Amino acid sequence: MIECSNLYQLFEIPHITDHRGVLAYFETGGQINFKIKKLEIVTLDQLTDQKHIDRTSKIALVPINGCIHLEVSAKNSNRPLQNIRLDNHLGIVLPVSTRWRIIEISMNSKFVILYS
Repeated sequence: MIECSNLYQLFEIPHITDHRGVLAYFETGGQINFKIKKLEIVTLDQLTDQKHIDRTSKIALVPINGCIHLEVSAKNSNRPLQNIRLDNHLGIVLPVSTRWRIIEISMNSKFVILYS
């Protein structure tokens, strides 16, 4: 775990690099602190729309390629928003109590969304 607050948990995605490229992996009980019930791979258009994302479950957002810039804050709070940038080796767990929105996404991005 890289950074943890009541709003989110950032985690580094372990990876192995060799002449063939990069292999990244994550697992429950390791980087993901909940039992995964559903997994989606989403593209830039789907993630930008956000209408299909289930906001009633804890989620983990993991970039496959590209990067994303998020704004997070507590629901029903006047606390300042926090800005977070995720790239290929950094994921985030967002509890249901966290309000988040996308500020910017790189072109041709793909992400995995894991639901609790």
